[in-house]
Amino acid sequence: LTFPLIGNEPVTVHRGEPGFWIGDAALLSAQPRMITICAAKRSRVYCVQGSAIRALLERRPEYWRPFYALSYSNTMTALRVLAEVLSLRPRARLARLLVRLADTDGVVAGSNEEFARLLGMTRSSMQRAVRSLVDDKAIETGYGQLVIVDRPALERICNEA
Repeated sequence: LTFPLIGNEPVTVHRGEPGFWIGDAALLSAQPRMITICAAKRSRVYCVQGSAIRALLERRPEYWRPFYALSYSNTMTALRVLAEVLSLRPRARLARLLVRLADTDGVVAGSNEEFARLLGMTRSSMQRAVRSLVDDKAIETGYGQLVIVDRPALERICNEA
């Protein structure tokens, strides 16, 4: 997900996992959508027109609660990411990102530059964080990916302040 911070220059702020929902805040508040989504890899996207959702909510007002629950979930994700950026060391932030995004084989596709942008780090800070996790034998590096090799160790690092 990108957000225009200065002018129209997009800043990567989050990488959603399967099932991630976007567009709820703009739809529910009747405000312009500020976030842009771009696939990091081959993806299947399901798009529901806002008019169809509004019509559904008119017919079935009891569905407002689940839509607000989805919106709440996205708000909590945004606040968690902000709190991590403000309070955690780079290696803990990277560990959390990897645990969250890993597929069933422990693989997270992407370049160090992409991960650095997601985490709000310089490339050199990112390289130090990767090296630290490799030295701890929690991850291995591969071409265009990082691989979790010791998930319990990585989860312990997630909680480092």
